[in-house]
Order: sequence, then structure tokens, then C-alpha cells
Amino acid sequence: MKRNLFLAIVAAVALSGVLKADDTSTAAAAVSPSAAMADSSTAAVAANDAPGSLKAGKDLLDEGKYDEAVAYFLGIGEQVAANGKAKREPYRQLDLATAYLGLGKYAEAEDAASKAIALDKDLESGWNDLASAQVNDGKRSDAIDTYTKGIAQLTADSVDDSRLSANLAALQAAAGITPTPAPTAAAAPAAASPTAAP
Repeated sequence: MKRNLFLAIVAAVALSGVLKADDTSTAAAAVSPSAAMADSSTAAVAANDAPGSLKAGKDLLDEGKYDEAVAYFLGIGEQVAANGKAKREPYRQLDLATAYLGLGKYAEAEDAASKAIALDKDLESGWNDLASAQVNDGKRSDAIDTYTKGIAQLTADSVDDSRLSANLAALQAAAGITPTPAPTAAAAPAAASPTAAP
């Protein structure tokens, strides 16, 4: 049933022109266009309410099916309090950012990662995806700022920032910048406000 539901979502999205024609041929053959149109809104609602609906999208990411993952995460809709799924929305946005990164759509990845961070400032992978999108889009200084802000946020909330710290150090080394020391919980506010050198 989950596979049929997913195929209905993919076919509906394909009909609206979101996916490339060659990526939808299998899905379009499996579901007739009229059935896909009739079920598109109810399929998205059903997918949104299905247990593990984010897992199905993650499986697509794991398989490298980024176009399908984007369609899936957009198709299940925003996870909001009204449908009891608000706690999952940062992860839907994070997975959407990951799929966009896989497609090389860096502006879209930045947008989705920014939304994930706005919903959960301690989502380490959100900070990492945002900085990755920025680096790949040629915005190295923005990525360094993102890593620095993410490390400060995670440190202030006592969340592990080791991956962000390692990525920041690697990015700074690649840019020929002397790595900045990682902020500590006590130094986090001071790190946020730059001071002039004497």
C-alpha cells in the first residue's frame, strides 16, 4: 500500500511538471493519470498521516533517488501542529535540503536547511547542510559564518558540535585561513560579538 501511495504521489507531481519526464516514466505507467489526479490531495494527506512517512523519503535518499525524494517530501506537505506532526517538520526540511544538495540545487537546499534551523536551532545536520549548500554555491565566507554560528548555538545548548567544528577547520584550511578556536559555553556570547584588535 505504501508503494502504491508513493507512486500516486510521484505520478501527481510528474503530471504537474515538477519532475523530469524520464524520471517519471515508471511511476506514470504504474498509475493512470486520471487516478493520480483524483488521488493527489488525498494521497498526500494519507502519506502525511502514515507511520514512518519520513522514513520512506529517507529510503529514497539512501537509494540516490533525489528527484523522487524531493517530490515525496514536498508531496507529504508541511508537518504542522494541526495535523499532529509539527515535531517532524524540521526533519522534513532537513531531508528536503539533503535531496536538493544531491541534485545540485544549492539555493533550494539553502532555503530548506534554513527552515529546518529556524524550527530547531540545535539540529546539527541542518547547520551542516546549510553550510554545504553555501560552499557548493561558491559562498565560502557565508559557509564559514554558518559553521561559526552553528557551533556557537550548539555549544550554548550543550549539543555535540564536533562535526561542525571539523568541517569548519577543514574549510578554513582549504581557504588558507588559520582556524579559529572553538567557542566554549562560557565564551559563546563573546564569540558572537567581534571585538576590534588593539
